[in-house]
Amino acid sequence: MMKKISVLLLSLASLYAGAQNVKLTAGTKITGNSSSTIDMDMGIGGQMKMATSTTSVIMVTGMNDQSYKADNTVIKLKMSEEGGGQNMSYDSENKADTASEQGKELGKMLNQPVAILIDKSNGTVADASPEKPAVSNDDNPFGSLLSSKSPADAAGAAFFVLPAGIKAGSKWTDSTTENGLKAIKNYEVQSIKDGIAVIVVNAATSGNITKERQGMEFTINLSGTSVTTMNTNTATGLVQKTTTASNMSGTLDMMGQSLPITMTMNSESVFN
Repeated sequence: MMKKISVLLLSLASLYAGAQNVKLTAGTKITGNSSSTIDMDMGIGGQMKMATSTTSVIMVTGMNDQSYKADNTVIKLKMSEEGGGQNMSYDSENKADTASEQGKELGKMLNQPVAILIDKSNGTVADASPEKPAVSNDDNPFGSLLSSKSPADAAGAAFFVLPAGIKAGSKWTDSTTENGLKAIKNYEVQSIKDGIAVIVVNAATSGNITKERQGMEFTINLSGTSVTTMNTNTATGLVQKTTTASNMSGTLDMMGQSLPITMTMNSESVFN
């Protein structure tokens, strides 16, 4: 019996020793440049195109045994939207845009450090700020699904920790739920060379989002697939680059009517 327990403890110790961790130091500065495009067709409801690009800075300010303390600050924002007979654009580096009412609202996201915690063991990022810059998206019927991610969510894309014992050709599966949508993700490590792992993630997503707009409740039903390619440093857990291409379809149900929806989304993030 004691021999079995000893073997079990040694196995667990080996697994722990093989696990990767995020490795940062106080003062580390990570700059992220992200862009995304969305093309949507809602049948008789019309077409919509959206594009967003952001530059943000993650600054590590401290640490404890479990996590790193950091500030994530969005320093540049550019976005555009076409559809429904309206065109909207915003560029934080354009003074005319920042002076408008819309620009003032969007400007609340800029140059406002948001405290975050980066888990050393798995790279997940949590918001540690009691107050977060908020930008209303009530005018967009797709709200949080299509709007910019929160600072914590955006920072989370900068880190990815490989499970213990992973090597080229390894595969595993997990699932996540966000904004009412569940994604089942299948991971495969295509290669590991010079300490950089190339990981491909094939995901199947489905679910529904119920929201209210101007006193009217509506439901968005969606399903689709996506392919993400990610390059990550196996020694530090820092992501160098990630790209995602996805296609989704579904319906927008409101006031007894159902409009078909098809969407194509592409995004890219680069971290230095």
